[in-house]
Amino acid sequence: MKQRGEMLIRFIIYSLIAYFAIRLVKSLLAKPNSSPRKSSGARSGSAAMVKCAVCGTYITERSALLAGNGTYCSELCAGSRIRTA
Repeated sequence: MKQRGEMLIRFIIYSLIAYFAIRLVKSLLAKPNSSPRKSSGARSGSAAMVKCAVCGTYITERSALLAGNGTYCSELCAGSRIRTA
C-alpha cells in the first residue's frame, strides 16, 4: 500500500513538471502579437483631454468651457466668464 502512495505522488509531481515544461515551451514558441493593444487615449480619432483650472478634473477638449486663459469643466468652476469651445 505504501508503494502505491509513493507511485501516485511521483506521478503527480512528474505530471506537474511536464505541464509547466509544456507551457514554458509554448510561451517561448508563440509569436509575439504584431499589433499590441492600444490604450484608449492612443486610439485614432480620440479627443484630446484638458484639465480644469479649478478642480483638476480631466475633460474632453470639446466639452471644456473657456473663460479668460483657462479651461473649465463646468459653469460652477468657470464662474461667470464662459464661452464654449
